[in-house]
This record gives sequence, structure tokens and C-alpha cells, in this order.
Amino acid sequence: MRRFVYDTPGSFFQKGRHHREELVKANHRLDPLILDIAREEMVERWGRHLLASIALGWCGLWIGGIFGLVLVPLFVAASVMEVYRSKPLFLLYSVPPVAMLALHAVLANPSTRYNLIMIGPFSAGAAWLIVCGATLMHKHRQARTAQQR
Repeated sequence: MRRFVYDTPGSFFQKGRHHREELVKANHRLDPLILDIAREEMVERWGRHLLASIALGWCGLWIGGIFGLVLVPLFVAASVMEVYRSKPLFLLYSVPPVAMLALHAVLANPSTRYNLIMIGPFSAGAAWLIVCGATLMHKHRQARTAQQR
């Protein structure tokens, strides 16, 4: 994980910064070179980029810190349940934050502060599952009370 922390020696950020400084020193400008550099990297090392993007997305996903251990699985569960219910409102609400998370992962930005937009869908998913659970418990209590009478 230390490779993802920007101020750690030998991190992805430090290596990229060093490579950038060398290119600027040699060519005086980076703008004309960047498209060719990006194209070359994606052709030659697309697999490494994909794996690094997945890892960066995973780092950026844990916006709630320790609460993420609960929020992320609840969000996934709520998303799966919405697919089966065929009511896509929650999924539509979740598309922009998930797209932002994916964009930050692809652009190599592991910082969680840029993914705070995920708090809304995480909270909505958790609240929806809590309400579903409370409704089921209430129905179960009513059924048990009706049997006792």
C-alpha cells in the first residue's frame, strides 16, 4: 500500500514525477508529448494499468474509513436487490458516484477525498436495507402475535 501514498519514496507518484521532470528537461515542454506517451503506455502496459486502476479504485472506495467495512457491503447488497426488484431508481442515483470513482481510479487518483460523492449512495443503500430489515421484523412480529391469539 505504500506505493499508493504520494509522498512515499518510490511511490507511483514519485516515479511518475521523476519521469515527468526528465521529459521536461529533455524536451522543454510536456504537452506535445503526452498523447504519444499515454498511447504507448496503454499499448504496451494496458494490463498493468488495469490492475493498478482496480487497486486505486479499491483504495478510493473506503471513504468512511472503518465504517466502509459496513457501508460497502450494504451498498453492494442494496444494488443487487434493486436489480432483482426491477426498480432502477437507486441504481440511477448511484451511477454518477460510481462513474466518478471509476474515473479517479483510471486517472490514478487513490485519494478518498475526491470520492466523497460515494457517501450518498452508501448511506442510501444502508438506510434502505435497514428499512427492509425493520419491515421484515415488524411483519414477523405481527404474524407471531396473530398466531398467539
